[in-house]
Amino acid sequence: MTEFLGELVHYAPAFWRGLRFTLALTGIALAIGVGGGLALAMLRRSRLRLARILATIYIEFFRTTPLIVQLVWIYFVLPIALDIEMSAFQSGALTLGMNQAAYKSEIFRAGIAEVPLGQRRASQALGLGRIDTFRFVVLPQASAVILPLFMAHTMLLVKGTAYVSMLRVPELTHTANLISLDSFRFLEVYLAVGVIYFILIYPIGVLGRWIENKGSHKWRPLQ
Repeated sequence: MTEFLGELVHYAPAFWRGLRFTLALTGIALAIGVGGGLALAMLRRSRLRLARILATIYIEFFRTTPLIVQLVWIYFVLPIALDIEMSAFQSGALTLGMNQAAYKSEIFRAGIAEVPLGQRRASQALGLGRIDTFRFVVLPQASAVILPLFMAHTMLLVKGTAYVSMLRVPELTHTANLISLDSFRFLEVYLAVGVIYFILIYPIGVLGRWIENKGSHKWRPLQ
């Protein structure tokens, strides 16, 4: 083990490269997930029946099919169906983002539903438009429900980037595969990668618990 710790210096650039890919996948997927999830949550609450049906189909599809199946379809099938070119990294980030959008939409919808309807009507009666009502009345109070769940699901996103290794994107897990095959130190390599994942994910969980225990009382919906 002591000998391998010395070898880690040799493999440090590879680990750093894998970490950058993991962070890039997480960041892009999170951006897609937040934007898409908010849009889907609004569609689920739309007055248009067709919009609600389409949003529900999307959400249920991505929530009830394995992420690996989604990766295969988006990487192999989507480029052919749309006649476009997509790299493995782009396919992986898009799949994670679309998957996140489905779950984040339900988090947003649950948070918005916690705000009493009377408050939205009162805000509009006072002259606030729908956008301002959402920004200044609904969203701050919905944060009490949204933020802890948001952080918990973001932890799953970081771990979910490991699935993209099947597309040979050189993120942390794929990098660990290559290093372990080169060094024949499988246990030590995956121990090192496990520590890196822990360092990435644990602070997110701590922040989520802090928001839930200390911060969310500031935004609890008024009854």
